[in-house]
Amino acid sequence: MGDNIEEVSEVEGCMPLHPEEVTTISPKTKNKNGKYVSSSQKVMIVNIYKDIISKTPDKKYVDIVNRIRELTGLGKNTIQKTISEYKTTKTVSSPSRKRLKTSLFQKIDDLDRTGIRRKIHSVWLKREVPTIDRILLDVNADPLLPDFKRTSLYRGRTIYYLDETWLNAGDCVDRVWKDNTVLSKRDAFNKGLTTGLPNPSGKGKRLIILHIGSENGFLPGGLLCFVSKKNTGDYHDEMNGANFKEWFESIMPILDPNSIIVMDNAPYHSVETEKYPTTAWNNLE
Repeated sequence: MGDNIEEVSEVEGCMPLHPEEVTTISPKTKNKNGKYVSSSQKVMIVNIYKDIISKTPDKKYVDIVNRIRELTGLGKNTIQKTISEYKTTKTVSSPSRKRLKTSLFQKIDDLDRTGIRRKIHSVWLKREVPTIDRILLDVNADPLLPDFKRTSLYRGRTIYYLDETWLNAGDCVDRVWKDNTVLSKRDAFNKGLTTGLPNPSGKGKRLIILHIGSENGFLPGGLLCFVSKKNTGDYHDEMNGANFKEWFESIMPILDPNSIIVMDNAPYHSVETEKYPTTAWNNLE
């Protein structure tokens, strides 16, 4: 307990207490549960601790903590953590005041969640778009469901959309300069002119592009782009379940928790790991 503890540096504009000031501190009431412990309170803990061990180096650690509790009104765990933090880092940290927002589905029970889902499904069954305003109207009109504000429904889970496309090496824009005096291909040939750039053949080198994004834009690190090695007219030939699975597993850790992913019904989006048995299997031995 007689270790040499250095002076606490200034934190958030709060000057450390001098040892002679410690004896004049009046006992305080205990902090309320959940209340933030400020940097100035941590500085006070450390300075009282330093003052006590400088005057009574043989004093037991438990007695020191109890004395600090009497002088500051702070809890035992707070005092011990602050002293341990100071011994390790020679400073004290500022408290995190960031509030964790709770989503709508964290505030309601399973029965209400099921009721809201049924309202959304009923709109889809009518071949209508389940907009926020439409869902809000249907939910609040149901006496068995609680009333919600529009912002409560809006703050839902993050929805991601993914899709694939391709870019051919011979692609060109449709808007090009055109000589209106050329009446036909034969006329252009006779005048020694061309009829413009040829349309892409759909074959040759191309880039396969796969990306995912939400209302916040494309997901950083979610782009998959590679050169096709197959000379076919359909870019889907280059994608397969193995490539998609490898990419999908790589982006899963960087998605928002409990998010929703929307994709089309491309065959490689839902590859079966084990195929279901068929009647043809009866002939196998």
